[in-house]
Amino acid sequence: MAAIRPYGKPMKPFYIMNDRDDEHVDIDMVNHPKHYTEHPSGIECIDIVRNMPFSLGAAVKYAWRAGYKDDLSQDLNKCIWYINDCIDHNISYQLTTAEKTGVETWIQHESNTYRLNIVSSLTLLKNGYGYARSNCQNWLNSIQ
Repeated sequence: MAAIRPYGKPMKPFYIMNDRDDEHVDIDMVNHPKHYTEHPSGIECIDIVRNMPFSLGAAVKYAWRAGYKDDLSQDLNKCIWYINDCIDHNISYQLTTAEKTGVETWIQHESNTYRLNIVSSLTLLKNGYGYARSNCQNWLNSIQ
């Protein structure tokens, strides 16, 4: 049985084999998973959503990583589900200055227009849920 690690202690990295040679490649799927760290901005999703209400943070998370971890349509449908929950429960949140700066930096490096519109409307627009939801739906329609 594996030892339980105290909160805040990093887990040991998960190792995979490199396809080109037999060297190990560090993939830290616990502390810094690739689907959150590979963005050219260097901004991690957790740094933006950490203090958000759960459903809003989950919507941002699914838009942020859409197509990087799971199936793109699955991520977008989950994003829509959480956006609807935000609407149904009248959830709102105002970014801190640091979070806003992080989102603005992320936006400067994002090339996918759908992802950019969804994340920016969920984070920077006050109650931009309808716009975010329609961009999710448009993205879904474009891949079908």
